[in-house]
Amino acid sequence: MWRKSNADYLIENKLIDSKKTSEVNIKINYLLANTNYIVKSYAKRKDNKIQYGAEVAFTTKAFEIPSVITKNVLNIEYNSLTFNGSVVSNGGSKLINMGVCWSLNSNPIITDNKIIINGDSSYFSTQINNLNSYTKYFIRAFASNATGTAYGTILEVTTKLKPIIQGNGVTDIEGNIYASVIIGDAEWMAENLKVTKLNDNTDLQLEIRDASWGSAGLWPRYCWYKNEEVKYKNLYGALYDGLSAENVKICPSGWHVPNNIEWSKLIEIAGGWDKAGKKLKQVGTINWRLPNDSVTNETGFTALPGGERTYSNGMFRYLNEIGRWWSTSPSLDGNGNKKLRLYYLFNDSYRIQTEDMHLIEGASIRCVKD
Repeated sequence: MWRKSNADYLIENKLIDSKKTSEVNIKINYLLANTNYIVKSYAKRKDNKIQYGAEVAFTTKAFEIPSVITKNVLNIEYNSLTFNGSVVSNGGSKLINMGVCWSLNSNPIITDNKIIINGDSSYFSTQINNLNSYTKYFIRAFASNATGTAYGTILEVTTKLKPIIQGNGVTDIEGNIYASVIIGDAEWMAENLKVTKLNDNTDLQLEIRDASWGSAGLWPRYCWYKNEEVKYKNLYGALYDGLSAENVKICPSGWHVPNNIEWSKLIEIAGGWDKAGKKLKQVGTINWRLPNDSVTNETGFTALPGGERTYSNGMFRYLNEIGRWWSTSPSLDGNGNKKLRLYYLFNDSYRIQTEDMHLIEGASIRCVKD
């Protein structure tokens, strides 16, 4: 029989050894954790008198937090993976929950992203979805009981790069062939425009002289960076003024220069204004100047730093440092002069910047399918 150290013996707190041997060996269950008890043996004689053995004091163990193992991560894709874990011990107390937690930080806990596994099995496996492409995650198993939460070993996992969805491409009026990519629900050119005619075969005006570029034109104009067509045409395309950008015939038939709404959708898909450059810029420093680090180009947009031609004096600058592209969304300056919005990417940043510029600025063009 047994009792708590601060209580009396109760009739209910006894067990009888039916073997009736000279040695008693009985397991006592359902004791309270971290509790002081006193136990003693007893024997009932044939004359119904009861004799008791000496009292022995003991303390039950306290409940512990569970023990859990992070087993492995399998089937890693660009937006999902399979996680496997196992609960080794419940710590002597009923489990409240178990599962997997993950984070971009190196010490994931259950207040971060988590999946709770239902069921009584000690082994569990689950798929984690809606992850970001080409992103490092920290992930581990967890299990909780009334005492607390235990965690398994932290694994470091990087998701795959999202596959680029190729479009059908497009050919302009001069026979220049452009690759294209599907980004969201739109098909974008994956190269800068290099055409020198409108799609009705009307010539654009080639402007070589700096001073002439810096004055307002009456006809859509273009140029090659530093007037070196052979060197720069195929890689960076042409630089166009705003009159060219707003002309509905500048792109191949069935394509157009994007407006602010279309640019904003592209930027949102690529991660937002502060991060979109990572997924839009060409990888490496062959064409982009250092640092251009950790760029993935996972959209396939392949933004290139074609530089600019300034509206003030027609000077060329910032090749390999800045990429700038026209939109067709207009605005007016304080004097009522028309402007169009330009979208910028830089070699040392993921951030996309915008500026409403006069139509005599020189910048690149990307077309999007109607």
